[in-house]
Order: sequence, then C-alpha cells, then structure tokens
Amino acid sequence: MWLVVILLVAACLIVPLVSYGKDARMHDVLVTSDGNEVLAYVRISNWVTKDMESAIMTGVPMTVIFMIDFYQQKPGWLDKRLAQIRIKHSLKYDEVKKIFHFSSTGAKKSADFTDMESAKQAMAELDAVQLAYMNNLSQGVSYYVDVKAKLDEIRLPLHMEKLMFFVSLWDFETDWYHQPFIVQGRTVIMKRSGP
Repeated sequence: MWLVVILLVAACLIVPLVSYGKDARMHDVLVTSDGNEVLAYVRISNWVTKDMESAIMTGVPMTVIFMIDFYQQKPGWLDKRLAQIRIKHSLKYDEVKKIFHFSSTGAKKSADFTDMESAKQAMAELDAVQLAYMNNLSQGVSYYVDVKAKLDEIRLPLHMEKLMFFVSLWDFETDWYHQPFIVQGRTVIMKRSGP
C-alpha cells in the first residue's frame, strides 16, 4: 500500500517537470530598423499541446506573455538596460459564435478568427515591437535583446481551482533567446545568436 502511495506522489512530482515547456521554443528573433526605429520580430513554436487546444475549445482563455529586455553592452561593467517590454497575447474561444477572439497589449490589433491555426499563429508572433529610436543609440556600440515567452497562469472559474494540478501540465516557458546587434548608420547588424 505504501509503495503505491509513494509511486503516485513521485508521478505527481515528475510529470509536471517532464511536461513543463517540453517542446516550446523561441525562434526567428529578428532585430532590424526601419531607418527611424529599432524593431524586434519574434516567433514561438510548439507551444500548444492537444490538451491546451481542448481547453481553448471549451472556452478557457489562454494568455502568452512575451518578455523583451533590451540592453547596451558595457564591457568590464554591468550592461545597461534600456528597455523592458512585456506584451500579452490573449485568446478566448466563443462557443456560441464559433470564433476565436485574439487581443494584445502590444501594437497588434484585436482580431477574430474562425479557425484554430490562424488564432495560434496570431498568438505566437510579435511584429515590429519598437525597442528604441535610432537617434538615441550610439554607432558601433554593442546592444542585445533577451527574449522569452511563457503561458500566463490560467484562472479557472469558481471551484475549479482544485484542478490546478492538471492545468499546470499545460504550462510552457521558453528559454531566454539572446540576440546581439550593433548599429551602423541607419541599419542594424545582427550578430550570432541563440538561446
């Protein structure tokens, strides 16, 4: 009997660790310039599991938080943070109207989608996030952005909080993605990058 209890407790502790952020990853991080501003483009992949899709289809709202930290490199000293940006993308399925409602705290406009794939794509992408004005950056100086995405805590209605153990199986959090670059003239030159 005790062996069964110990195995159940061990399974409860191990399953979330194995499932947590297993496949979600940050990629296609691009830092560029439109001549006046330094802009970031970001995409995450493999962030939606089948269980999460099922939850979305029942009306459970999902929110992805993108975290962008923008720094100036200071060799031999602490790097200077120039910006800390947090953007939330939210998705909720309306079972009556059969639409997915997408909203964002960033510049991206709210939108409604009739299919899950388009809604997931909108949730997974950041487009043209302003990091700084080109005039405020020094020529030839090294800068970098660190980017990460995670699923916001899911809030269930009424007495469903007792199911939070199962909700934790839906969590994801990407590794920080580091993208260094320098400014030359009115252009941004990206350097080698990675998680």
